[in-house]
Amino acid sequence: PTIVIVKIENSEHIVGGYNPLSWDSSNTFKSTCDSFIFSFTDRNNLYSSRVGYSYGDPYSIGCTIGAGPMFGNGKDFNFYIDTWYSDVNRAYPKVDIPAKFKADDWEIFQVFKK
Repeated sequence: PTIVIVKIENSEHIVGGYNPLSWDSSNTFKSTCDSFIFSFTDRNNLYSSRVGYSYGDPYSIGCTIGAGPMFGNGKDFNFYIDTWYSDVNRAYPKVDIPAKFKADDWEIFQVFKK
């Protein structure tokens, strides 16, 4: 399991997602109801947060070669060639992630259960 955290360029906006499954290069999609995407429009204000869980459809998580983290079928929240996208919401509800943006910084953390 991993969590992706992205700080949107020249803003206080933080977005990201949680994937309980493994990322791989199988060029397939995976279904899960336990993944989610999130948005804090102001990183200093917890009340600005929004969270959207996967609808559990077959396109919850995308695993492709040459692309970064992919939530949904490549439209809900993903990274490709130096740009982040969230331009169509099909596998997750809309949570105030911009349609296209650059990042000041981003990290992917592996999550361990005790």
